[in-house]
Amino acid sequence: MYQQGEKVIVAYNDIVEMARLHYQGSALPHRVVNKMLGKTISNSIEK
Repeated sequence: MYQQGEKVIVAYNDIVEMARLHYQGSALPHRVVNKMLGKTISNSIEK
């Protein structure tokens, strides 16, 4: 996590991309978890 001016940037591993690298594909659960993780992180740092 780092800040650029007024913006906070959070870097984390993309679950879908990690699945593609490891399994040569991704499934619906990977996309669901990825979306939930993104929302959780976004909500935790918003004012």
